[in-house]
Amino acid sequence: MNPFEDYTSELEMLGRKPSYIRSIRGSANDLCAVIGCDTIDPVEITERDIKAWIQAMRSRNLSDASIYENVGDLHRFFNFMIESPDHDGVTVNPCARIFKRLPRGRQQTRRPFKTVDDVGRMIRTAFNPRDRAILTLIAKLGLRRGEVTGLDVVDVNLDDRMLTVRQHADNHGSVLIPGRKNGATSILPMDDELLKVLKVYMAVRQPVDGALFLSRNGLRLDNVTMWKIVKDHAEKAGLTTNGDNITPHYFRAWATYQLTINGCKPEIVQVIRGDVANTMANFYTREILSFEDVRREYLKAVPVFGI
Repeated sequence: MNPFEDYTSELEMLGRKPSYIRSIRGSANDLCAVIGCDTIDPVEITERDIKAWIQAMRSRNLSDASIYENVGDLHRFFNFMIESPDHDGVTVNPCARIFKRLPRGRQQTRRPFKTVDDVGRMIRTAFNPRDRAILTLIAKLGLRRGEVTGLDVVDVNLDDRMLTVRQHADNHGSVLIPGRKNGATSILPMDDELLKVLKVYMAVRQPVDGALFLSRNGLRLDNVTMWKIVKDHAEKAGLTTNGDNITPHYFRAWATYQLTINGCKPEIVQVIRGDVANTMANFYTREILSFEDVRREYLKAVPVFGI
């Protein structure tokens, strides 16, 4: 049996989530694209190949956390090859030495404080309707980058002021995975400002269906391009003058903070964020929450930018 297929079959047998297995396949495909192979031959992969792959990921501006996760995917695969009695030929894990030295990128650091006026100024620097819609969306709802790029036109209901988040792009941006990161679908409210910018964008966007946010070549916007959009407009608005790192994920924390200080109930914030309930009380409360309950509480607390 193909060693890689044997490994993924074992993961399925052990009950690992499909999204986890897709991530591993994505990492393997990405490595092959860099070193020029059709499928991974574990006997032929060297540490030099892994280094070249890491350098290629850095050239695409992947974060330390993403690189660590991707290399970790294959580190575990090579451990399987060494330990499995059904496969011979691999005695050294080519990822092991480098993997131990990679920065994890997930240390919890103090996030730079930005006011509502600061973020409003950043949104106003975006004259492109697509970019303005993206910036408003992440600032109002704190969506993950893959959730934004995974949106389709059919997910936007302008009449009822609702946004459905039913899928997200994986870290590689090449696979759409059902649900949000927690596996569930969310129906989220839109306030007047978000409704306005989405109406403008959808009025000029072509074609009329398919992916909501498109790149210049007419394909679904990828995660790296979205990262650049946020970084570019943060710089234009002067939000990075002190070396502050403003990324799409920054606005997940920022929106959470704004909703919280404006009095939004914790269970409503969790629904907006797409988090798993952290207590049984929250779980049962969310089971009986209606969309109108969420909308009413959210609209009381959502930041207003004057756009």
